[in-house]
Amino acid sequence: MWDVEPYTLDLSSVIRLSDGDLLKICAANPDLRIERNASGQLEIMSPSGSSSGACEAEFVGALHAWNKRYERLARSFGAVASRLAH
Repeated sequence: MWDVEPYTLDLSSVIRLSDGDLLKICAANPDLRIERNASGQLEIMSPSGSSSGACEAEFVGALHAWNKRYERLARSFGAVASRLAH
């Protein structure tokens, strides 16, 4: 489904990043698409292309429908700055 696997960075042996730390890292690197996975690892995503952009649009639509169905458990701003409650 995705064109390229993300580059994963495991910093757990060095530091535990708070939400604020992650936001600062993202703000300091606006040209990178940075996410944190469920294990706390940072993932550097490839830029959107036609194929990955279409997948992203499909995912955002599904996330919006899920969130609306389950009483807005998360806040979503398209593919930017999304944070799930759990």
